[in-house]
Amino acid sequence: MTGGGEARAPAGEPVDVVKLAELIEDTHLEWLSGRRRLSPAQSNRAGELGDPCTRRLVYPHLEPDAMELHSPGLQAVFDLGNIVEAHTIRELGDMGFEWVQSQRPFFDRARRIAGYIDGGIRVKGHGGPVVVGEIKSMAPQSFAQVRRGLDGLEDMLRARAWYVRRYPTQVAVYLHLSGEDAGVIVLRDKVSWALKVVPVPRARVEGLIAAALARAEEVNAYVDRGELPERIAYDATICGRCPYAGACLPPRTGAGVALIDDAQLVELLRERADLEPGTRRFDALDRQIKAAVRDVAIELVVGGEFSIVNKAGSRKGRPGEPPTEFVRTTIRRLTVTANEPATVEE
Repeated sequence: MTGGGEARAPAGEPVDVVKLAELIEDTHLEWLSGRRRLSPAQSNRAGELGDPCTRRLVYPHLEPDAMELHSPGLQAVFDLGNIVEAHTIRELGDMGFEWVQSQRPFFDRARRIAGYIDGGIRVKGHGGPVVVGEIKSMAPQSFAQVRRGLDGLEDMLRARAWYVRRYPTQVAVYLHLSGEDAGVIVLRDKVSWALKVVPVPRARVEGLIAAALARAEEVNAYVDRGELPERIAYDATICGRCPYAGACLPPRTGAGVALIDDAQLVELLRERADLEPGTRRFDALDRQIKAAVRDVAIELVVGGEFSIVNKAGSRKGRPGEPPTEFVRTTIRRLTVTANEPATVEE
């Protein structure tokens, strides 16, 4: 295999299909790794002004080198998003809708905000204003929780996933930058490819626009002072996957958290994090680690690098049989330099 992720095999030799399968998987990971890029901020990105952590928005301005490269797995997710966007635009065209101004840049220089809007949509052959369009692919469970119409906008604003709550703010900022009066968020289910279109009238998101502009001015003030904001209270769904976690990681304290320094366990966790789930070694390490922490009822933070949480559950049994008890163990690396967090039921 070459450094650029291109496969090489000797000519004329019989094909070993097992090795071929491994070669394809390894080459894919190397190829994804080579596609990752760091992107220090030159302005406030419209898509991030709804982020729950102001400190994360200031880091790329003051300490861009603190940013960790995301995992190859997350790069694959980004690539899938681009594929979904391109396919959706083609489908909309086939259905009689026109997609215009794709990736056109817009700026609010006074507040140092920049945005590259996915595009605008209108019915083919009709003039009139362009409706700002943003395309997002979603996991089935998140997609199912968003209703049609304006109810869907409210659902997104109240979504459990913080990144889904950012989407309406992103489109609201695009309306500010473009001067348009309305937008839509085109949602695609990653599995079924079902489609929903959530309307975003400017009149309904003026509050989001005002909050985002104030957020940009807050970030600018910190940047101008050369100062980082205070850390937010630790949230594994936010901090545990932040590209600046290695530099910022908030203290982990509280009655439900135990901090431990176990060098052997850290090494096992590091090795596991660098392996692909489903491989023989990964599964062996997974079993060994989870057996060691099975009876721990609080969150463990191991060596400041890993969070381990056990959660008991049960499944209904057959008629006349008791429920089946199980423990769901979640292991998260508190940076995104390794494989994405894995959740496994045992």
